[in-house]
Amino acid sequence: MNSQFTVIVQTLITEQGKDARINPVKCKAFLPDYTRNEFTKERRLLLKVVEAGVAREIDAAENIETGRKLQVRHLRFGFELQKTPIPVFLKEEAL
Repeated sequence: MNSQFTVIVQTLITEQGKDARINPVKCKAFLPDYTRNEFTKERRLLLKVVEAGVAREIDAAENIETGRKLQVRHLRFGFELQKTPIPVFLKEEAL
């Protein structure tokens, strides 16, 4: 995963609020502006993560690390994303 994209996501969340990580409409609206329409694959993956409610589920988990692992499993099998770098989004604290 591109570290520049991670910085962009962190900036988006800082400037637009944490709602951008749980509201797919808000994330989808602001993401192209922040990325200047670059990082197409990363944007698509992040939108799938937001639409799946990953951040909301992690926030609700009693143990954050366990919550992250469960969400990675959910995304890999529920959304058939076996070959994508999902754990990077979850480990980067961007969410």
